[in-house]
Amino acid sequence: MKKDTKSTQKADDLEIIYYNPDSRMVEWFRKRLILEQEKKRHRNNGSKPSNKFHKEMKESAARKVEILDKVVFPAMTDLMYFFEALEVSSDLKQLFEKDVKKLLDARFTNKMSDLASDARFQSFYRFRNNNLYRLLSNILSLDFGETGIEIDTKNFRIGLLYQLQCLILDSMDGILEEEYGFFSQVSKSAMKDYRSAVGWLAFIAKSISDDSIDYDRKIGFVPITYSTRGSLPTLKL
Repeated sequence: MKKDTKSTQKADDLEIIYYNPDSRMVEWFRKRLILEQEKKRHRNNGSKPSNKFHKEMKESAARKVEILDKVVFPAMTDLMYFFEALEVSSDLKQLFEKDVKKLLDARFTNKMSDLASDARFQSFYRFRNNNLYRLLSNILSLDFGETGIEIDTKNFRIGLLYQLQCLILDSMDGILEEEYGFFSQVSKSAMKDYRSAVGWLAFIAKSISDDSIDYDRKIGFVPITYSTRGSLPTLKL
C-alpha cells in the first residue's frame, strides 16, 4: 500500500514540509537492484539461476509496468499540465510564483554566478542540492560506466540536450534584448558565442538515431498553446 509521502518538522519557528518519493517506486528499485546484483553473479560465475530467481524477475518486470503507469507517467503529466496552465494566465502564474520558486529551487544563483569564469569550479558543485538541477542532471546524464566515466555520444539524451539548448537560445535572445538592446555589441557577441555552442551540439546530434516511431505511452492532452491564453481547454477525463 502507498504510504504518505509528506512529513513535517519544525526548525526554529518555521514548519518545514518534506516530500518523499512514492514508496511503491522506492521498494521496486530496492528489490530490482538486488535481483540485478544476483544476475551479475550468475553471469560472472557461469552459474544457472534458480527457478525462484526467474519467477522474481518476471514479477519485477510486471511491477515495472505498474510503476510506470501509476507513478512515473502520471507525475510527468501532472507537472506538464501544471506549468502549461500557468502560461495561460498571468494571474495564475503570479498566484503560484512563490510556490514554483520553492519547487524548482533557484537558490545560490547570485552567489555562484560570480564563479562562472572559474573552470575549476564545475557546475555540479554549484547547484548539486538544488531541485531542478538534481532532476535535469540525472535525466541528461550520458555516463553509463560502472567503474569510470563512459560517455555515450549516440544516446537519445544528446537530442534532449539539443532541445534544451534551443530553448535557452530563444530565452537568451529575449533576455539580452531586454537588458542590453537588440543591436548592442554585448547582445551580438553573446548570441554569436551561444549559437556556436548550439551549432556544435546540433552537429553531434546528427549522429543519433531519429526515432520517429510512435510511443506506446503518451501524454493525453495537447499542449496548451498561446492561442488559448486566458482560458483552459476542457479535458476528457
